Amino acid sequence: NDLDAITITGNLDLDAAIANTTSISVSGTSNLGANVTTSSTQTYTGATTLSSGDRTLTGTTMNFVSTVAGGSNALAISGNLDLDGAATGLTSLTVSGTSNLGANVTTSGIQTYTGATTLSGGDRTLTGSTITITSTLAGGNNALVITGDLEIDDDATGLSTLSVSGTTDLGGDVTTSGTQTYTGAVTLSTGDRTLTGSTVNFVSTLAGGTNALTITGNLDLDDTASGISTLSVSGTSNLGANVTTSGTQTYTGATVLSTDVTLTTTDSNVTFSSTVDGDGTARDLIIDTNGNTGTILFDGLVGNSNDLDA
Repeated sequence: NDLDAITITGNLDLDAAIANTTSISVSGTSNLGANVTTSSTQTYTGATTLSSGDRTLTGTTMNFVSTVAGGSNALAISGNLDLDGAATGLTSLTVSGTSNLGANVTTSGIQTYTGATTLSGGDRTLTGSTITITSTLAGGNNALVITGDLEIDDDATGLSTLSVSGTTDLGGDVTTSGTQTYTGAVTLSTGDRTLTGSTVNFVSTLAGGTNALTITGNLDLDDTASGISTLSVSGTSNLGANVTTSGTQTYTGATVLSTDVTLTTTDSNVTFSSTVDGDGTARDLIIDTNGNTGTILFDGLVGNSNDLDA
């Protein structure tokens, strides 16, 4: 039988596991030197420290009102996480349920958020080797900075901006009110992808995985894009690298070449609905449809503001 709720008015120094308890609430600081299992909530109001090894907290919702100091230990949350203070010094963090991230998280290794994740209380920075968000991400009109690699397996919405310093595996659509910046190599996985924002910047390579990519906003491409079925851009395009698709390429807004560019399709159309210019230096534009059925369509002036070379 479960024990009644445990309420600690003061500080907690835990050296042996707690189990079969309905809930625990600590008003002061907590030193967790053992695992805690409750059938309901756990609330740690003061600063929390993990000690003496990796820790597993099991309950309905684990609420950290203040900071979490990991002590170079891993933290596994079996249940939901409500984080209101910064978590640092963790080797890894895994959450089996939902996560409300009201503070930044720093790990030396992975972070895995299995349930729906919400950003609250301001802009958030997640620092780790790989940040995996398995379910939906609701940004709450906040910015998200990923310092490390990002693997996203469902849609991310309501973000002001998204910035990723490492590689990105996009297994869901991303919507921001502002910019999206992907510094490392980007891979599209598990289906066609739509990225919606003011400007979407790919600093490194883009591997399409035979999926379609729709950019709702402006495109800033700094490295090669390949393996895409189709590419469609609703805004302007700054093309600083080659693009290869098996199907169509559609550039709706003004297009600027910032290097010599080759656009390649397989018997499919390449459409420029607005102007095409160089960036002040004469640039080569080569379009290869690899067959007899692809059409190249220019609806705007070509080289009007800045000449193309060829």
